[in-house]
Amino acid sequence: MTYGDQFTSEQPVPGDPEFYQTTNPISFTKKVEVLRALALTAKQFNEEFGSIQQLPFCVNKGQKSNIKSIDLKLMEEFKKVYSLGTNQLESFIKGLNEAAPSEDDQGGSANSDKLDEYSILYYVSLLEKGPYENQTGQVTGRVDGIEKITVEVFKPGPDIMGVNANSNLTNSSKPVYGSDIAQDVPNDTLRKVPGVISNLLLKGKANAGTVFQNGVFLSGVINENTLPFIDKQNEARIQEELADGRNKTDPAHGNLMVKDVEKIKIHKDAEEGITEEINNFLGDKAFRLFLFRKLINYFSEEQNLAHSKNGSIDRKVDYIVQEFEEDEDNLCEANQPEKFLKKSKDVETDMFGRTFDSTERREFEFKTQGANGENLFKLYTIKGQLGSGIDVKSESMFED
Repeated sequence: MTYGDQFTSEQPVPGDPEFYQTTNPISFTKKVEVLRALALTAKQFNEEFGSIQQLPFCVNKGQKSNIKSIDLKLMEEFKKVYSLGTNQLESFIKGLNEAAPSEDDQGGSANSDKLDEYSILYYVSLLEKGPYENQTGQVTGRVDGIEKITVEVFKPGPDIMGVNANSNLTNSSKPVYGSDIAQDVPNDTLRKVPGVISNLLLKGKANAGTVFQNGVFLSGVINENTLPFIDKQNEARIQEELADGRNKTDPAHGNLMVKDVEKIKIHKDAEEGITEEINNFLGDKAFRLFLFRKLINYFSEEQNLAHSKNGSIDRKVDYIVQEFEEDEDNLCEANQPEKFLKKSKDVETDMFGRTFDSTERREFEFKTQGANGENLFKLYTIKGQLGSGIDVKSESMFED
């Protein structure tokens, strides 16, 4: 089984990264990025946004983003790093590694005390490419070499790792006849492009393959022979090449355009062992992040649940009120007793606390009555803010 081969009907087996995807469907939202903009502390977020557990433009198709306490806790600890320094950095990295799910965790990142893979990689990227890059390397052990890294989530696991386990068909391994289509592109590349690109590639390969087969099948496979001197056994060649390969059965066959079908079987036999070696090298937590990098397609609607939504929320706003205690006996005195009260009110805003700008708001019209009659202003247009209400007549650039 290939790494998520899009053009095969084989079922994934344990040890195959595709097996992980079927048992633990990979998906993500951008909630960690939204929380970075909105959350200063967990207490502040809970007080300001109340019981909201679904952020607009975080999820798609009505699914909840599930803002968990661990999300808010780690975001708070992350922001403290830039104020408290290296001691806080070390504490945050330790907490981040503990919050990473492993293969032994039932439910994985769905657990209430575990972070999702996208959020973990987001934090790792910020630390490794930010102002604390050197300090992060010292804490994780990276400064002493990749093999010395002691924090699992910081172990490098690029999606190109294990590329030799890619057993998809190529032109060099697909017989010139048959209905199979050789995609000729590594699965690691196909999983990073939009579906329209992979579909166009598949259609193009199918059309080109049809033209090629029609042109060479009869002349190069059926009719090509050296009779009566030597029989190349063309019919047997077709059966053997579609099975285990012509080269394996008869290395000295003399047939034209025989493909290296045996290579695919070699790759398939080695795939499970390669995957296990990667797991042993990285460890469970880093291996889980490796699988996320390898199998995720940011253009897939099933995997990328983040989307944009113009929605409003009731945001809790605190304000100070100045009140005077009236003294009936001294109403004329200037200095009346005063007190300051803290009050709260729910205000409809967007997620960032600004005035919620909706389509209905932009359609608001303001009517005035002037010397020239009734004027209509659309306030959310240049004409509505600066104009007089009278349409400007167009004038020709050229004099008559």
